[in-house]
Amino acid sequence: MKITLFRWCEEGDMTNILKADFYRLLRGKGIYVTTVLLVFVIFIAAAGDSIFGINTGDGDIFASLTGATAPFWVMSAPDTLRGFLLPFIIFVAAADFTSFTVKNTLSSGEPRAKYYLSKLALSCAFTTFLVFISIVLSTVFATIGSGFGGEFNSDFVLRLLQMFGAQTFMYIALTCVGIFFVFATKNAAAVIGAFLAFCFVPTMLIAILAAGNESLAFLFNFDMAMNMSRLANPETMAAIDIARALALGGVYI
Repeated sequence: MKITLFRWCEEGDMTNILKADFYRLLRGKGIYVTTVLLVFVIFIAAAGDSIFGINTGDGDIFASLTGATAPFWVMSAPDTLRGFLLPFIIFVAAADFTSFTVKNTLSSGEPRAKYYLSKLALSCAFTTFLVFISIVLSTVFATIGSGFGGEFNSDFVLRLLQMFGAQTFMYIALTCVGIFFVFATKNAAAVIGAFLAFCFVPTMLIAILAAGNESLAFLFNFDMAMNMSRLANPETMAAIDIARALALGGVYI
């Protein structure tokens, strides 16, 4: 019988794994501790009265950190959020693996593809939550600390939606990589090492190469972290740069 994605998602099938995982996460403390830490970090970053700079490729733009600018500043520094993405991937997927085997009893006899998709779907949901709460809370905290500093109008909302869409897409790409590492290594410690290396090593290597030869600086155009930082302000990017950045995310998905 032909198995389709629709059949995998039917009630009593993949949905049971999703429900069981969501219930397990809500019963544990890890998800709450991580969320509280995320809120605290955003508060510290956005609530103060400070000046920030955004690298647009043509130079830095400096502005006061207010409710109107904070979300774009927070999302232009992806290292912090990528660090918080890893625990969510561990809680959702890697926690099911022990001694290189799946310990979740619901997975017994289940198709590997269905089990993989269920973990990926729930991880992507938490990834979307991560981006959303970062944008909303940074706006709120900065507004409380320094005022909104602009007009809350359709132009501002449109900028936020553009950034939210672009950043969610890129973070989902990272989530796909993380889930791949989970199923490839079947070990939480190995996932942590592989994911951190994937996120940070390429940027470091490109920086070293570019320092020795300026002509190699173009490699930053294909660096995930740099593209995520630029997509925090997509209106400052050329259309071809946006397309290249999203294409990079698509390759990892």
